[in-house]
Amino acid sequence: MMERTIKHLHVGKILTTGIVIGMGLLLNACGSDDNSGASTNTTLSGTAATGAPIVGGDVKLSCLSGLVKIGIPTNANGQWSSSVPNANLPCAVSVSGGTVLGVANTASQFSATTTTPGTQTVNISPLTSLALAAATGVVPTDSWFTGLNDGSLQTLTSALSAAITALNNALAAYALPANFNPFSSLLTAAVAGQTGNNYDQLLDQLQIALTTSGDTLDDLLTEVASNPTAPSLPAPPPAHDGATSFSNFFSTFAGDYTLTVTNVASEGVSSAAATLFPLNSSRVVHLKTNGDVSIDAVGKTITYKAVDYNQDFIGAADTENQLRYRTKDTNAWLELYITYKPSTGELYVSPSGFLPNSEGFAALKGKIFVPPPVVPAETCTTADDKLVFTNGPTDFCGFTRSASATNGVPHYYQFTSATGAHGVTWVKFNLSADDSTVESAVIENDAYAFGCNAVGTTPCEGITISNNGNFVQFILNDTEMSPTFGSTQSITVGGLLMHPLL
Repeated sequence: MMERTIKHLHVGKILTTGIVIGMGLLLNACGSDDNSGASTNTTLSGTAATGAPIVGGDVKLSCLSGLVKIGIPTNANGQWSSSVPNANLPCAVSVSGGTVLGVANTASQFSATTTTPGTQTVNISPLTSLALAAATGVVPTDSWFTGLNDGSLQTLTSALSAAITALNNALAAYALPANFNPFSSLLTAAVAGQTGNNYDQLLDQLQIALTTSGDTLDDLLTEVASNPTAPSLPAPPPAHDGATSFSNFFSTFAGDYTLTVTNVASEGVSSAAATLFPLNSSRVVHLKTNGDVSIDAVGKTITYKAVDYNQDFIGAADTENQLRYRTKDTNAWLELYITYKPSTGELYVSPSGFLPNSEGFAALKGKIFVPPPVVPAETCTTADDKLVFTNGPTDFCGFTRSASATNGVPHYYQFTSATGAHGVTWVKFNLSADDSTVESAVIENDAYAFGCNAVGTTPCEGITISNNGNFVQFILNDTEMSPTFGSTQSITVGGLLMHPLL
């Protein structure tokens, strides 16, 4: 796919359209990006996703003064990039085509830039489409996009701020990322080996809510366009804190979930299970309210009927839940395990017996629910042998200065607290080769994780390392750590930790 620039030149009442490819005269007339200095262009980039990335999509720009760009591709992560002259801002943006989870994408999504020159993040997602519906009072479509002109572009841009506020208010019951802006907030789509960030998980939650309510995105776009200041959105999925019966479990968890294959095996039929469930591939699992479960494998759908199964075990509310069903095939007992962990929001589905005359087995997992943001805890104890946390979970508050845990790995120091509500909490430091600086630091347990100098986190600042011959001391002076899991807000840490020399 090759990016092309099209310029609509208005001369009186005559409209001339030229494609700017290798035509020197037209290039001069149209003001090609290649002939513009970097200071006169704005770089636009973002991610196109619906909960999974739109791969190989076609991004189009419709900008001020008739500038149109087409053929801008999205990569395997849904990311795209282009540039336009500052004078042609703002632009409307669309994406169409490509694939989502290997299936042809048949729906267009829409977005828009601002008028700010320089560099802009411009995501394209169902949430940006909803924001445009709120800004314009109409459902954005391909024909709407091609019909935009200077006046409608400027009107749209001026209405974006109010539309974002209205949409965020309507999404208040969901776990919104901090200072959420659907157009410019970081969007990291889930792909094999990479968990989606809070924005991506919000898209998943919205899709689950639509599936549960029986509505479609088109229904929701119509609702937002009709009631732009106070649209009614479907309730978010329940806060999955446990289920105490078979019927309660499936009424709570009914929906379609995209999970990643983490393990696969087959006995008696070499690699047959791996053909149905390629390792690290994404598969859709359908849970029905009546307990039926179907899994979209490669080339076939595997279905487990609830009527064939007996309930074996289910966890109590607020604890890990596991269901196991067994049915007698002509050759063997077949089992399907479904496990949900409330502390992490992860669903595990392990089907077996899907191969003839073989114990085929697969393991799939994925995050289906974003745990609510951390409620700021009161500052932990200020005793001089304790760490002090601000805005941290209460079960982070058990560290003493000598809570070290030996691991034997050079330049890597870790500390552990007593087991709390969400398992053991760890503080981990990865140091430079001379042990003089902190290259990265993490504080985590089963429910929450924060870090510095890790991907997407704040720099490690305010940490002093000293060595007295017997111990390595880590002094944290209001060190800020960004959330990487389970929260949407940063924490600050202060205090002293001491570790025996490795």
